[in-house]
Amino acid sequence: MNRVLGSVLTLLFTIGLWGCEVLVGPPHGRVVITPVPPPPVLVIPARPRLVFIPDYRIYVAYDVDYNIFYDGSVWFYFSDGVWYRGGEYNGPWMVVEKGLPPGLAKIPPGQLKKLAMKYKKKESGKHGKGKKGRGARPFGD
Repeated sequence: MNRVLGSVLTLLFTIGLWGCEVLVGPPHGRVVITPVPPPPVLVIPARPRLVFIPDYRIYVAYDVDYNIFYDGSVWFYFSDGVWYRGGEYNGPWMVVEKGLPPGLAKIPPGQLKKLAMKYKKKESGKHGKGKKGRGARPFGD
């Protein structure tokens, strides 16, 4: 089995199939090559403004065209059914294999962004009336 894996890897490197994931396993040592999407490059000129959604314990970037989220230490980006993580709001990005924050796993990204816009609108209205808002906390304004 190790000889087969070594041969397959040598072949892949020789013909230049970078960006692929190689899985070797049952049945009968069959080799399956699954394409892995390249890391995205996002163009965001400044740190996005965030709003905190307490029910999901996640910050949502509401002023960019991307599905970007922040858990307080790691940035997350969702695109074409794939989750990415990065140390900064503009990457570099790596595919999330496992370990997505619970808040992000509970609700579809598009719904979370819509919820963030509702929180933002509610919070904006409360600021003008001198009331202390509950729920969402703008971050980066």
